[in-house]
Amino acid sequence: MAREKTKFKNKVSEWLQKTFKEDLNEKVERFLSIPSIDPIPTVEKFVQLIHEVFQLYTNGLFYSTVALCGITAERLCYDIIEDSKITINETTLSSSQKETLHRLNQAVLIDTLFEWGLVKKETKKKLHKIRKIRNKYIHPSEFSKQESKKDALKILGLLCQVINNEYGPDPNTRYTIVYGRIKRQY
Repeated sequence: MAREKTKFKNKVSEWLQKTFKEDLNEKVERFLSIPSIDPIPTVEKFVQLIHEVFQLYTNGLFYSTVALCGITAERLCYDIIEDSKITINETTLSSSQKETLHRLNQAVLIDTLFEWGLVKKETKKKLHKIRKIRNKYIHPSEFSKQESKKDALKILGLLCQVINNEYGPDPNTRYTIVYGRIKRQY
C-alpha cells in the first residue's frame, strides 16, 4: 500500500513538473509583462492577494486573474475605509460602524471614497474600469474567451496603477507607510 502511494505521488510530481515546463517560456514572458508596484505595506489585507494575482496571470489563468483583481480592488477600498478617520455629525465611526459600508455595491463604494476625499479622482476612474472589466466576466453573456488574456493584463495594470497612485512613494500620495502601517496624509 505504501509503495503504491509513493508511486502515485511520484507520478503526480512528474505530471506537475511536465505541465509547468510545457509553457515555461510563455510563463516567463507573462511574468515579465506584469506592471511593477512600488513598495506597499504588507499588513494591509489587499496585499495578501497580490501574490496570488501575479501567480494566476503568470500561469495563464486569465479568467481567474480578472476575478481576483476585481476582488483585490474591492478589498483595497475596504482597507482604505478601515484606515481612515471618518466623522459624521462630529462622531468618529468605529470599526464596526465602518463595516456597514462594506454592504455598498462596488460602484457606490468607489464613488463614496472619492466624495469623502479618501481616494484621488484618477483612482476613482481606474477602480471603475476595474469594476467594469470584472463585471464583464461575472455576466456570462458578455464573456469572450479570446479577450481574457488581454483583459487580464489590462485589469492587472489598472490594479497596479491604483496601488501606486494611493500607496506609492511620490509626494502626491495620500498614504505613507509608517512602521509597517498605512498612514493617511492629511
